[in-house]
Amino acid sequence: TIVVTGSRIRRVDLETANPVFAIDRAQIQQSGKVTLGDLVQEAPSISGAAQNPQVNNGGGDGASTVSLRGLGAQRTLVLINGHRVIASPSAGGVDINQIPANLVERIEVLKDGASAVYGSDAIGGVVNIILRSNYQGAEFSADYGISDRNDGERRGFSATFGQTGDKGSVIAGINYNKFDPISSADR
Repeated sequence: TIVVTGSRIRRVDLETANPVFAIDRAQIQQSGKVTLGDLVQEAPSISGAAQNPQVNNGGGDGASTVSLRGLGAQRTLVLINGHRVIASPSAGGVDINQIPANLVERIEVLKDGASAVYGSDAIGGVVNIILRSNYQGAEFSADYGISDRNDGERRGFSATFGQTGDKGSVIAGINYNKFDPISSADR
């Protein structure tokens, strides 16, 4: 038995216009969001019960998943530079908080189902995270925040390093965030 999950064969139905929502690097920086989960879950097409660190109802592991059109994280395909990301069984989908926000060039969200192209794991749609390339230099940032009730302290930092030459380029980044919990009983 041969099963084809993707093909490069040209088809007319694949070349028609599809609704793609894009978030570029400037919008990511202007948003003030420190994790990709916080940023992507604010998009209008993201709905349903996607997991995130802010609302975990007595459990969770700090993961943020994406649920396009409310169909569940397991029905939303996450790509990095066009390549599939393996979903975490414990999170029920791909934890996009694993990807340092400082390494992201743009995020493209195909809001309609794309199961004809990508298979059944793209029934809800596709999120393609494009990473930065050909970066030269070093970049550091830090952030701090606290709620207006003096709890829920947040600390974070990020670092990006890159070197580009005639034979190629390499980029590395780290993003660390620590959020103190706020119990619903405190509110």
